[in-house]
Amino acid sequence: MSEKRIIIVMVGLPGRGKTFISTRLKHYMEFFHNQEVRTFRYADYRRRTEDEPNAAFLHSAPGAQAVIQEACERALADLVKWFGDGEFVRDGTPDRARHARSRGPTGEALGKAAIIDGNNHTVARREWLRRTLRPLRCRVVWVESIVSDDALLLRNLKETICESPDFQQVPEQERVTLFKRRCADIEQAYEPIRWPSRDGKNMTATEMGDDEPTLITITNGRNLRVMNVHGPLVLSLVQFLTHMHKEARPIYLSRHGQSEYNAQGRIGGNSGLTAYGRAYAEKLAEFARDEIVKANGDSPVRCRLWTSSLRRTIETASGIRQDVPPYTTEDGKPWIQMNPKRLRSLDEIYAGDMDGYTYEEIEEKYPEEFRARSENKLTYRYPRGESYLDLIHRIHVPMVSLSRVEEPVLIVAHQAVLRLIYCFLTGRPREQAPSVKMELNKVLKLTQTSIGCDEELFDLTPETGKFSPRNEPPDPPSH
Repeated sequence: MSEKRIIIVMVGLPGRGKTFISTRLKHYMEFFHNQEVRTFRYADYRRRTEDEPNAAFLHSAPGAQAVIQEACERALADLVKWFGDGEFVRDGTPDRARHARSRGPTGEALGKAAIIDGNNHTVARREWLRRTLRPLRCRVVWVESIVSDDALLLRNLKETICESPDFQQVPEQERVTLFKRRCADIEQAYEPIRWPSRDGKNMTATEMGDDEPTLITITNGRNLRVMNVHGPLVLSLVQFLTHMHKEARPIYLSRHGQSEYNAQGRIGGNSGLTAYGRAYAEKLAEFARDEIVKANGDSPVRCRLWTSSLRRTIETASGIRQDVPPYTTEDGKPWIQMNPKRLRSLDEIYAGDMDGYTYEEIEEKYPEEFRARSENKLTYRYPRGESYLDLIHRIHVPMVSLSRVEEPVLIVAHQAVLRLIYCFLTGRPREQAPSVKMELNKVLKLTQTSIGCDEELFDLTPETGKFSPRNEPPDPPSH
C-alpha cells in the first residue's frame, strides 16, 4: 500500500474491547495488507514505570497523573522511532533534524502503521496526542469503543481481568471489585469523542483540529459511525470493523479425508476419497454431532459448515447431519443446522501446469521450478497456477465474512488454504504459513481472545484395523 502512513488511536473506558479491536486490526493489516504494524499499549508502559503490575492503580490517586503521562510519553517515543522520524522530546514534537538515526539501512522508514491502545478518555489527552502526532504527517484514525449492553460489558470485564497482568496475583474474588473501581474512577473524567453536527456548530478546534481526522465509533461491538474515510486501507479497515464482533465462538479447521491423489502422492486434481478417507468422514460426522453442535453442553447450538467446491471436501462433509433445530434466521426462515456452504475461494492452491504430477515427477521434468518452489514457497507461483500470495487475495472475502459469523463454524478445506486461515486467526506472520503442520485426520479448534487465540487439537484418525499394513495411507504430498 503506497498511501500515507496510518496511526490508529483507541479511545474508551477499560473493559470496552479496545485491546480486542486493536489486536484484530493488527492481524488484519499485517496479513492481508502486508503492513508492518506495532501496537503501543499504555498499560504496558505504565507497568514498567511502576516496576510491577498494580491492580489497585487509580487515575485519581496522588501521583497517578505523572505516572500516566510518563507512560504515554514513553509509548510515543517508541512510536516516533518506529516510524523512523527522529526522537521524541518532552514538549511532544519529534526532532526531525535527527531523523536519519532511526531509519533503516537504505534510508526507508521502519514502519508504516501503528496502534496506540489506551483509554485516551479526555479531550485534553486527545489534543495532546493530536499535537504530538501532527509532525509525523500520518493519517490518524480515532476508534472509540462504547459498550452500553450490560451483558456484553460483564463478559468484557471478566475477559480483561483474566488476561491483564495487573490481576494475576490478586485473589479471584477480589478481581472484579478492583477492576470495577478502576472503571468507575476513569468514568468520572470520561469525555466521549464529540462529533460535528450537520450545521457544524458542534465542531470544536480542540476535538477536530483543522486536518479532519478519521473518526470511528463502535457501539456494543456492532453499530459503527464513521467520518472522513480516506484511502483504500482505511476503507478496508472500516469494512472489517463492520463485520467484526466480540462473541466468543469456536472455529474448527479440518482437511478433507485422504483422497485418491493423496494415496498416489499427486498434487491438485479433483479426485474422490479413498476407503480410508471415507472412514475419516464418518469420524468427522460423529465429531460434529457430539462436539461442535453441542459446544455448550447437551443442548444443540446453531452451527455452520463451510467447504470448498472440490469433490474431496464435499464427500468428507457429506455425512454431517443437516438438522432443523428450533431456531430461525434473522429473516424468520427455519435455520438448517450445518447446511453446507460451498466456496470456490476455499479451493486448494491451483498447481497449473503441474496439476496431477507427483513431486518426484516435477523434480525430474522441471528441476528449475522444483528448486524455485523449495527456495520460497510463499511467493512461488506454479506455471499458469497460483502462489500462496494469490491464495491470500482469494480468501480475503471469506475471512472478512467469517469475522461476522457468531455461530461455531466447521471449515473443511485443503492444506494450503487452512494454513493461511490458521495464521490469520492466530496472528502469525503469513511467511510462516507454508511450514505450518496441517495434517490429515485432525481437527483444530480455534477460539479467539482479546490478546491471542486458544488452540485445541482433536485426533480423529480412523482405526487402522480396517486396513491391511500394505494399504496403510502414505504421507500426503504437501503444497
